[in-house]
Amino acid sequence: MCKSKEDAEAIYDKLKPYLEIRGLELEPSKTRVVEITEGFDFLSFNVRIYQTSTGEKLLIKPSKEAVKKSMRQISDKVHELNGHNIGKVINILNPIIIGKANYWRPMVSKETFSKVDFHIYKVTRRFLERLHPKKSAKWINKRYYKADFTGKSKNNWMLTDPIKNRQLKKMSQTPIKRHTMIKHNASPYDTTLEEYFKKRDNKYSTNRKNQDN
Repeated sequence: MCKSKEDAEAIYDKLKPYLEIRGLELEPSKTRVVEITEGFDFLSFNVRIYQTSTGEKLLIKPSKEAVKKSMRQISDKVHELNGHNIGKVINILNPIIIGKANYWRPMVSKETFSKVDFHIYKVTRRFLERLHPKKSAKWINKRYYKADFTGKSKNNWMLTDPIKNRQLKKMSQTPIKRHTMIKHNASPYDTTLEEYFKKRDNKYSTNRKNQDN
């Protein structure tokens, strides 16, 4: 792992022949060399080394821009549904919430999940207040917020459709599930490790099936 731009540029030069053999190349306009302590965003994640009480630690978190974009998307969806009932809001938001949570769950995302959940609470609360402008906060609480029907959590503030009893998912209900790291010296191009990667792929497929069920 490089800690300076000079080291990174040296690695960049060494990568060129490795990639060329495989018919690949780095696009200069889309390639940026940064110090790992500064960090970088990639595929909606931020990769950066942090100083902790036990020393340096590499953390991969949902990027700030990706989180902001997701919260804007949720706000826009709820705004578009003004005038509809809460059941429509729940039907539209649940796939978005589940999809984002599943994408972020392998990384350091617990804080992000709580942040997005609070944002969702605020925008859906405003939706309810617009839907019932003459009703009190107590009336709204009693009608629309219930305990978790699944019994998986002790949360008593689950937004609930009073007609169909569907509940809005919370990101924080999604457990963090780390990917199994590949051995540092393992390469899929190493034919002697064919069995290792086969077992790894089988284990990953089994875990995915269990999650879907």
